[in-house]
Amino acid sequence: MSEKQESKIEKNADAVTISQQSKNGAVFVWFGALLLGFFPSIITYIVEKDDQYVKEQAKESLNWMITYILILIALPITIIGFLALPFVPICHLVFCIMAIMKTKKGDSFKVPFAFRFLK
Repeated sequence: MSEKQESKIEKNADAVTISQQSKNGAVFVWFGALLLGFFPSIITYIVEKDDQYVKEQAKESLNWMITYILILIALPITIIGFLALPFVPICHLVFCIMAIMKTKKGDSFKVPFAFRFLK
């Protein structure tokens, strides 16, 4: 067996399996962010103690929601920002759907343009 194949096998052995309940919790967080804003994210972030995967996704969702709200407040100040304002909810929809699809598989999702307020 080559070194490449051995390292691949070692990587797969080190991979953490995520339970279906954790996946469902993470999907709930992102779906809640899509429909209800930051409330499901902040509640899950505060309440969840045991499941690191769900807590991580709640933190990422909360970071995105804070960034989203700040963008909605700051963009209308300039004319160009006012013209770009209709595209912000579309980005929110796309990022939340991307997150739902990734967390449904058990992968972590990080929004590319979100500020990391919570670390």
